[in-house]
Order: sequence, then structure tokens, then C-alpha cells
Amino acid sequence: MNDCVDSDDGENELAPFRNVMNEMYARDISRKVRSAHRIRGNSGEPLGQPPYGYRKDPLNKKHWIIDPEATQVVRDIFRMCLEGKGNDTIARILQENGILNCTAYWHEKGIGRGGKKTQPNPYRWKNSTIRKILTQQEYCGDVINFKTYSKSFKDKTRIDNPEENWVIFKDVHEPIVDQDTFEQVQKKIIKRTKRRAPKSENGEKSIFSDLLYCADCGEKLYYSVTNNYKREQAYFFCSSYRKNSEVCSAHYIREKVVEQIVLESMQRILLNVQAFEKEFARKQMDCYTEDKKKQLAAKRREVSK
Repeated sequence: MNDCVDSDDGENELAPFRNVMNEMYARDISRKVRSAHRIRGNSGEPLGQPPYGYRKDPLNKKHWIIDPEATQVVRDIFRMCLEGKGNDTIARILQENGILNCTAYWHEKGIGRGGKKTQPNPYRWKNSTIRKILTQQEYCGDVINFKTYSKSFKDKTRIDNPEENWVIFKDVHEPIVDQDTFEQVQKKIIKRTKRRAPKSENGEKSIFSDLLYCADCGEKLYYSVTNNYKREQAYFFCSSYRKNSEVCSAHYIREKVVEQIVLESMQRILLNVQAFEKEFARKQMDCYTEDKKKQLAAKRREVSK
């Protein structure tokens, strides 16, 4: 607009050169910002927002201080983990005790951290939130920079950085949990993850993983292998119930039952195809033709645009 380029006036010979110059300018700005970002990160300044339990020091925005109310919740989460409670159990206990989740707590305290300002249940804690809290080394008083990165200024997607590329600064702010407690929790998490690995003996997932959904609430069914990973005992259960038992009941189905249902359904279809082969071929051709017509119409609309 500012360059007075209007497609209604016909082609503009200078437009391609302006585009190149604008992209070079954006690339140069991105390079300078990345350089400044790298210098700040390597100097020990925390690049991200403080996690739940900390807040920025009003006198020094580059320093984190303890938030007493949230800190006690973080310590309780670590304590319950050491007692042997799982992430879902911890989340349920926090909900029953009326503890606001991270996002709701920040909004109540007027801390601008994004997220939905209104939630159906501000006391509901997720399994993933508990796990994230239990694995954050920042609670030991450390600052960890460059955990993620983006490929270019055109792509804002954050990509996990390998741990060897992290820059860690020890004992920068007051710790919430001691190093020994943190390491014990990490061992429990690793052990628990191995015990609940949703895979068979040969390391393969179920062929139905990510394909089954609860008939009542519509949430995905999770795959689980128990009893020393015996495949005969594998089953699927409602993820909604695991996250919040008030939303849906404890639906589950054995993997063997799913296999039998699918097999019987396929056998019925094959028998139907054999009995009415010509009719089946005609219906398939009609569907194929209809799909092709829709694709062609979509392409024409695209060309028109």
C-alpha cells in the first residue's frame, strides 16, 4: 500500500525487487534479534517466563523470586510423587483440595501469561501439567536457556533442542526443591514410564492406537499393557476419565475384543462383496467419480481466486 502498488493498474516492474529488499530487511532484523538473544542467554539471563512457583522480581525483571502461595503447591506435588502417587492421582487431589491450576492462578493474581481467561473448571489439573512441573530443573534454582529454537523468522514453530545444546547456570535464584529430591523424582518418572510403556514385547504399538474414541464423550481411547506386558491383557481406556472422572465414566475395552469386532466386520463386508460384486464395483466407481468431481470443483475455485 505504501509503495503504491495496485494490481488493478497492471503489472508493476519494481514490485519483485521491493519484495526481495523487504525480505532481506526482515532477514537482517531476525539475524540481529537472534544475536542479541544468544548474548543474553549465554550471559545467564533467563530467556523464558518464570515457571509456576516463581515470579519476576519487581526490582529486577531479569531475576526470579519465589511466589509463596504457588511454591507450597509445587513442593506438595514433589512430595506426593515421592510418596508413590501418580500424575493423575496428584491432579485429582489438587482438584479436590480446590487448588487453582496454573493458568487460573496467574489470571487471578493479574500475571499476564496468556491462556484462556475463562475455564469451565479452573481447579482442574492436567496430567501433562503435573509432569512438566516434576521435570523442570528450574525448581532447583537453575536457569536453563535454549531449550527450544525456531528454524527461521518465517516459521515460528518451536522445536525441542537436544540437551547437549542447553546452557545451564547453577544456583541463580532461590530453589523450591533441593537437588536430591529432584533427582529422586526423575528416577521415579523414568521407572514409571518404563512400567507403563504402551507397547508389546517387540516394541510395537497396537494397530488401533490413535484410531479409537469413546462413544459417550468423544475423547480418544488410550492404549495400556499390564501384567508384565502380556499382550493378552492389553486394553483401551477412556482418556477423559483418566483426566477428569466427572466428565466420563471408566470405559474400557480389551484389544482382543476390538480385533474380533473388526475382523467380523471385515468378513461381513467381504461376503457382501462376493455376493454382489457388480453392484459393489458400480458403487465404488460412483464414489470415485463423485470424489473426483469435488476435487475438480475445488481446484477450479482455487484457480479463480
